[in-house]
Amino acid sequence: MSYTTDVLLYVGWSGDKGLQPFLEALMANDTRYGATLLPLDTEAANGPRSFGGSVLAQGGNHFPTWDMQKLLDSVRWSCPGDVVLICATEDKITEVFRPTFVEEYGGHWNAEVRAVQPAVAETGDTR
Repeated sequence: MSYTTDVLLYVGWSGDKGLQPFLEALMANDTRYGATLLPLDTEAANGPRSFGGSVLAQGGNHFPTWDMQKLLDSVRWSCPGDVVLICATEDKITEVFRPTFVEEYGGHWNAEVRAVQPAVAETGDTR
């Protein structure tokens, strides 16, 4: 069983409704060490526009990765196509996780594409 040394979560929209439930689920699944991710200051990354995403990180030797995909998929994200979780493990194998999503086309000539989680796409739920 491998444990991570560095964890980085990028969420493309800082107001994404899935961020807080994901952090709560993460802490609930690791009662021994209380794993959590803390926000990084991204103000220095502002260019002509302010940085709109959230970057959270943690370094340690106890962050479990065996069910990160399941954990990411258990949360309903506003923009699942803009969520990336990167875990660097102690055995030097970096794993990249993204919520499972499908591309949904619409608009004029199907020119607009958005990423939605499969359960949302099937039920039409846009919460």
